[in-house]
Amino acid sequence: IPSHKISIIRNPIDIERFSTKRKIRKHPKTALFMSYRYNQETLRVLKGACKMAGLQLTILGKYNRVYNVEKFINKADLVITLSRGILESLSCERPAIVYDYEGGDGMVSPKNFERLMTKNFSGRYFKKAYGIRDLFMEIKKYDPDSTAMLKGMVMKHFDSNVVGHNILHILAKLENIKKPLKPLLPYKEILWLIQRVNYFANQKKTQQRQDFIGS
Repeated sequence: IPSHKISIIRNPIDIERFSTKRKIRKHPKTALFMSYRYNQETLRVLKGACKMAGLQLTILGKYNRVYNVEKFINKADLVITLSRGILESLSCERPAIVYDYEGGDGMVSPKNFERLMTKNFSGRYFKKAYGIRDLFMEIKKYDPDSTAMLKGMVMKHFDSNVVGHNILHILAKLENIKKPLKPLLPYKEILWLIQRVNYFANQKKTQQRQDFIGS
């Protein structure tokens, strides 16, 4: 298929939800690790590097699942995670390191953002097997001055408003195609997607009720 006929629908990020609630420190004191799939070696390296850097570490995901993840991101100075977690963290103007079970791509910067984006910030770009000191050296790249620029890059490519506009643009093109279109996904996968959307919608409603009761 010619490249000019291919469009990419990127992960949409709710910029209003994932926004800055607290400015980060000039020198980091707290770190957040988010993962559902980390292994014991990843955990060993992570804890060792954070101890070496003097960071208080919070871990979410595998055994500690929460919906209001943006609150935890805003409590941290630095976030270590993969994929969508990277985008949500950068949107909250938190320096973010790509590292988990797939390996490490390191600290995200304005210079490497678009390169790491090609592998969805998954750790598969460089696939570095970090030791404790390797990850510590990535933490040392902490740069509060780059966070505003990185948030701007997230907004350019992943803001849900931008992604929604791109979808409408693609649909407008499809209106000109007269032949019937076959679904790009099997029925079972479409059903799975619908179920996932419904699940997270219910999770959000439950959290909103809890927040209301708590207030």
